[in-house]
Amino acid sequence: ARTDVAPSAEQAAEYEARADAHMQEEAFRLARLEYAIAARFDPDNGALWHKLGVCYLRTGEVALAQQAFLREVAVAEDPQRAHGALAFTHAIANRTDTALEHAIAVHQQSPDGNTLALQEILDLYSRRRDPKAASKVIAALLNGAPDQAEAQSAVGRAYAAFRLPAKAETFLREAVRLQPDHLPSRLGLISVLMQQNRTDEADAILQEVLADHPDLLPARALAVEVALRRDGHEPASALAREILDQHPDYSWARIRLAELSLLAGRFDQASALAAELSESGDAQTRWSGLWLQPRMFFGQGLYLRAIEFCRRLVVLYNYALVALMLQAQAL
Repeated sequence: ARTDVAPSAEQAAEYEARADAHMQEEAFRLARLEYAIAARFDPDNGALWHKLGVCYLRTGEVALAQQAFLREVAVAEDPQRAHGALAFTHAIANRTDTALEHAIAVHQQSPDGNTLALQEILDLYSRRRDPKAASKVIAALLNGAPDQAEAQSAVGRAYAAFRLPAKAETFLREAVRLQPDHLPSRLGLISVLMQQNRTDEADAILQEVLADHPDLLPARALAVEVALRRDGHEPASALAREILDQHPDYSWARIRLAELSLLAGRFDQASALAAELSESGDAQTRWSGLWLQPRMFFGQGLYLRAIEFCRRLVVLYNYALVALMLQAQAL
């Protein structure tokens, strides 16, 4: 018989307690070391693997987080939580099909059908642009949770993703009726009104949101779009610059300011911002900066330089379709 089980569990508990304390202090890199050692002492403890996965997410190490959550799936009596975490991590890594597999697993393992899992599945089908599959999920959501604002909002977001703003508006308004302070629905409603060129209506709702939440970054981002639609590049750029000055880590503001500079023909400013984006540690932000470069060349009529840059992107990132589309624009 083994005699090391109890000591290992005790040692794991000591390391876990230290890691928990580090998490409280937001010392995530220290916490991940302690959790990793604890999990080595007690490898069949699913809760430990989950904590380690969450810690990796806080340090931006998504691949390692996925490995930890997979270990949780293997040892946990109820792997629902781990599948949910894997659905989230694959979604943020743009691996939609894998995210769907885990979201569907959560739903199948839920005795009550798990409305939240259905919402995640619907969002993923929307991202994959699969209206046929999405329609089945919409029916299930509306049948199972007709009076839930979250469900109505998820359906509205799906229709917005499928470029059906009138349908989206119906469900988003119902979500707001059910829960007037539901921010995702209020913000979604603003976006679909903008899609329908109903800027004044959108701005009226936006001002209400900003009155309640003056520092809410998604709402301030929508204010940039309203200003662009109503007043042009300069006021919109000023708002984007204000957001960036106050929140230098908010990559959307830097990306949008670069795009607005490009639209206004301020190529030097756009180029400087694109260079900053290209050096980002976040892959999606880095790609946004690289994507701006050929667009700037096109804007300046430098078609050969744009095509050459596209070819470099093909070699570096294999974004062949995007690059070919850009080349076609130049011909």
